[in-house]
Amino acid sequence: MALLAGCALFQAPRTDRFILGADISALDAPSRTGRASARIYRENGVESDELTILRSHGWKAFRVRVFVAPVRKAPNNTLEAAIPLARRIKASGSTFLLCIHLSDTWADPQHQETPVAWRGLGIEAMEQRVEAYTFDTVKRLKDAGAMPDWVQVGNEITRGTLWPLAQLRVPGSTATDPPGTYDDAVQWDHLTRILKAGIRGVYRAAGDTPPRIAIHIDKGANWSVTKWFFDHLDDAHVPYDIIAESFYPEWGHGTLDQVWDNMNRCAGRYDKDFLVVETGYGRSHLANNPSMLWPQTPDGRLQNTWLISSTRSGRPPVASG
Repeated sequence: MALLAGCALFQAPRTDRFILGADISALDAPSRTGRASARIYRENGVESDELTILRSHGWKAFRVRVFVAPVRKAPNNTLEAAIPLARRIKASGSTFLLCIHLSDTWADPQHQETPVAWRGLGIEAMEQRVEAYTFDTVKRLKDAGAMPDWVQVGNEITRGTLWPLAQLRVPGSTATDPPGTYDDAVQWDHLTRILKAGIRGVYRAAGDTPPRIAIHIDKGANWSVTKWFFDHLDDAHVPYDIIAESFYPEWGHGTLDQVWDNMNRCAGRYDKDFLVVETGYGRSHLANNPSMLWPQTPDGRLQNTWLISSTRSGRPPVASG
């Protein structure tokens, strides 16, 4: 789910400054019967398509992820599979967010696997490969009439990407530490060089229609890690437009008040838009999880959705789940 929040602090909410959306990468994927055509969408008994239904309820932005081909142990979200869906998004008049995973499988804070075809490359060769890949990806979408409006370079890259070449150690955490001797300056240099290379490829392919660049980590309710990460990007002069973050209470990510605090602090420090690019309220993955504030039932999820998306005490909405 995605929602873009404007940067200015403590202003009265303006509905034109917020965009509600969803990741629809699996929309055309085969159903459990193995046939994509087996899915039928209806509202009030009237058959329609999902994009039309979502747009009628205010959903105006849609994310599509792309894995490096050939895809391993994940849905077949290749560029070839994404192009028809991207065309539908653009034809509907919606905002199209392209999520470039920089991996041939799922990429998240615990998994940032280098594509098999890219393994063994040093930093200079990897920069060239990443720039060529993002250029080709965006160029082919543009040529197909599906130029992305926003491009996300990497997915949940809090601990870096293309491990171990650009793998980071997050302060205060020992989870998925890089192997061997760790040099923080070297690893940050590698990550920022790779991000700049990816962004260069996007800009070259886009030409005179540059998309907005989103950088995505998983700490939507954690200001200290957010500050640590984006301070490094700013120090290295990485060009980007949107701070994109995940917020999953089921994984112990925190509370809505912490998301609000993080958003406001980001606005004051970075003057960027803030995107809750992933959120959800499923079954808790942690015992005694204090972030799970509502029942894990359809009614509880509805309550969570309403509280996240409503305006409270003059505050703008943060996200919709």
